[in-house]
Amino acid sequence: MFLPDAPPLAATASFAVGSSASECDTVPGRQCMASCFFLLRQFKDVNIYLSSIKPYIFNDNVSAQQGGEGDRPFSHAARAGL
Repeated sequence: MFLPDAPPLAATASFAVGSSASECDTVPGRQCMASCFFLLRQFKDVNIYLSSIKPYIFNDNVSAQQGGEGDRPFSHAARAGL
């Protein structure tokens, strides 16, 4: 069942979370903003937000094979062995 109001409502909710003071500079916050812009079909903005978090996202399987800690993907200290 398709609800015509669902995409704008989801975009509004994603924007509210992604732009909040506690989330705006976090990976989940930037993912929320990318989701918001995706739902609004503003793909240039989606690319900007996803590009900004690309260094922090990696495949857990690849990191595990390379000796990284797959269960803690955002811990730079864990990957550096500190």
